[in-house]
Amino acid sequence: MNMKKRIGEYYNRRAATYSELDAPNTIVSYVRSVGIRDHLEVINPEQDDKILDVGCGSGRFLTHFPKANTIGVDFSLNMVKEAKKTGVALVCGDAEHLPFKDNSFDIVHSAGLMGVFRSKKIIDEMVRVTHPGKCIYVSFPATLSVSGLTALLFLKLSRGKYNPSLFDCWYTEKDIATQFPRNLGVEEIMRLGWEFPFQRFFLRLKSRKLVRAFAFLEKYLRNKPILKFFCARFLVKARKKQR
Repeated sequence: MNMKKRIGEYYNRRAATYSELDAPNTIVSYVRSVGIRDHLEVINPEQDDKILDVGCGSGRFLTHFPKANTIGVDFSLNMVKEAKKTGVALVCGDAEHLPFKDNSFDIVHSAGLMGVFRSKKIIDEMVRVTHPGKCIYVSFPATLSVSGLTALLFLKLSRGKYNPSLFDCWYTEKDIATQFPRNLGVEEIMRLGWEFPFQRFFLRLKSRKLVRAFAFLEKYLRNKPILKFFCARFLVKARKKQR
């Protein structure tokens, strides 16, 4: 079975329980909510922007984009079904072959997809459907982070059988540079996602006090240079060059 089909089947199975990641009063849900906030502060979408969310999953970003002009696309049919609750237009499709015309969107966004499937073709397709002069925003899990090195260590020790993270693909800034075509100018690479490893083990532990303590640490320590090592992902802002 090829990797893409295996990923699709995995997320079809996970779709029914994926909302557990956003259960209230857990560290995981807090980290995910901060991730949305961080992305929105960078993207700052306008009401009339035409937006495409690639690898939209169950729709956690879709509810924060203008509904009338936003489309979500995901490879997993069951995830698309879960995302229907957002009220946003949805398409079940392949990110390597986006079913949209050239220059169709003002903003193209993807969070998490490059962590589960490494493919330069995905970036090429995102660029193709973006208007010249407009931006794409893509997140990449950071290899040189506490979460990244922990995940890679466990993968190596278990010979690929055990992965404590949601991601299989990790990137350095040098890796990221190889993913972008020449007609796309990278404007900024931001380090986001301050977190501890093994957060999924806390899914069943619901505690407002624990979340408040974590929120305090996240707020006051995330921008300390030495603690950037806990920031588990890059968010890249890149602009499609004018013809």
